[in-house]
Amino acid sequence: MTASYIKKGFSKQTLVRYKGDTYPDSFRLWSDNTKQTPLNITSDHTFVMTVASNLEAGTVPAFSVNGQIVDPGTSGEVAFAPSAANTNSSAAGTYYYNVLMTAPSGELTIAAGKYVIVEDIG
Repeated sequence: MTASYIKKGFSKQTLVRYKGDTYPDSFRLWSDNTKQTPLNITSDHTFVMTVASNLEAGTVPAFSVNGQIVDPGTSGEVAFAPSAANTNSSAAGTYYYNVLMTAPSGELTIAAGKYVIVEDIG
């Protein structure tokens, strides 16, 4: 699944995955409001997706996933692939996620929303 980011705003969508699935969720970042110019994230940007059971301060995250910049970084795309252990160790249900980008200019939440883990057959 791919989401987009517009400068001074962020993607808000529900991500759904079955327990044990390891495919990546990806986000494309744009440097302009018309989504014509991807944000260059080639060198000095890092990304972390954190998944937690609720939005209250002090909640211990269920898991976190470091983002991998999709080559080339000039495409503005970053992907998050949880391990099978990440979702297998979490009960099926609705969680919440956010994606934090760290850049030379500071930190910015670029995406947030519901993260649904569905029980798999077998």
